[in-house]
Amino acid sequence: VKNFADRLKTYGVNVRELSGDSNLTRQQIAETQLLVTTPEKWDIVTRQGEGRAYTQMVKLVIIDEIHLLHDERGPVLESIVSRIIRQVETTAEPIRLVGLSA
Repeated sequence: VKNFADRLKTYGVNVRELSGDSNLTRQQIAETQLLVTTPEKWDIVTRQGEGRAYTQMVKLVIIDEIHLLHDERGPVLESIVSRIIRQVETTAEPIRLVGLSA
């Protein structure tokens, strides 16, 4: 994350990490253009009432190692994707969803 932050700072892009070791306020997330998190942390945050407000600010979700859908992390990834699709359907606000795999 620090590497991303250092490289993108010159372009005015604010990068932050949301993990089990760190929490961000709604204001901090609103000021962030690139949020790096684990699927498990995003799943927890977006299941909570206030966390849903975070998802309304998101316009692009990139899931690295999407092939793990067939692994133990699969159910978490599937719930995240399903929640994003449901949000797009209910709000009519587009969110780009990109899956990456080696």
